[in-house]
Amino acid sequence: MAARNPNPARISDPLWRMWTEFDAAEPTALLGGILALKPGYHSYRSRLPGSDYSSGRDVAADKRGSAELASAIDLTMSTAAMIRYTRRLDVAARARDPRLYTDRGPVLREFIGTKDGRTVYCYVLVGGRALGVGADAGPDPGRDKSHLWHLHLSVIRRFAADAAALDGLLSVMHGETLDAWRRRTAPPTAPPTVKDASMQLTDKIRLIADRDVTYSQPTTTVEGVLASTNYYVIQGRDVLLAQLAASRLREEAILAAVTGGDSDAVLRAVAEQGDRIVAEVRETATADADRDTALAERLEAYASGRLTAEQVLAELRDLLPAKTPAEEPSRGCRPRPATVGPCGPSTIEG
Repeated sequence: MAARNPNPARISDPLWRMWTEFDAAEPTALLGGILALKPGYHSYRSRLPGSDYSSGRDVAADKRGSAELASAIDLTMSTAAMIRYTRRLDVAARARDPRLYTDRGPVLREFIGTKDGRTVYCYVLVGGRALGVGADAGPDPGRDKSHLWHLHLSVIRRFAADAAALDGLLSVMHGETLDAWRRRTAPPTAPPTVKDASMQLTDKIRLIADRDVTYSQPTTTVEGVLASTNYYVIQGRDVLLAQLAASRLREEAILAAVTGGDSDAVLRAVAEQGDRIVAEVRETATADADRDTALAERLEAYASGRLTAEQVLAELRDLLPAKTPAEEPSRGCRPRPATVGPCGPSTIEG
């Protein structure tokens, strides 16, 4: 079990979690320190003079975030590990990897370690000119030799308690690829909407299972027309009936074999029925896709103003299958004036 944050008032939970996750992944890791009452990022901004390089004197983002949190971490580890993690950070920094260079600015001011086990290596990601680097970012030689055995990370104070930013930093150190990190942190995909012409029949039915609209209402929204329960159920009805018929034929074949009947004839009928089912399924799927495309085109025409609501409804009535009394849904709204009520607001007036 990971050790608890020893000083939540001065060490953010995301920074402490970064340490515990790094410790779990690196067998040689020891915590060199986070909070230290001295100049620089190991201290907290409220106790530092404005002349301190970590106070916001050089980088505006250091003036943001909590003024009470330490914003650096020292990670002690083996020489081989020092080389591995320093090199990973260097490659990512020089490539301006978005895990280190976010859309809100660089996560690190600098990192200090070694790429060969013999020479201390420091790379400044931002604010380099104030440190004599000669550019905003670049190597900065001459740092303390203690960094041959501990990796120092100065976190821009804006990100000292930013879990997502510190996760990106840790991702680089772990050696996770950029693509893998993007997949892992990508927001959930939005569920399909009724405007998606490529939706599967089951998804369409599930999407509109609780809708109370029917396409025969002149006051129904265009989206409601496209989502008509009646329309999508009709699309799948013939396929389901064909599958049921095939199932019954298979049962008859089994019964014929058991009772001594002509099972071969029944099995031939099963094969013929199977071929017909495949053809019907393909035909239905093609018709469904073509109709969905046509419906989506009408919606786009309405949204862009190329067609009026009345024109769209007229064309939709031609595209949608005719509804018989037997196909009326068991519940739904009756035609009514275009007002807000139990059936929801109307956006198309007939």
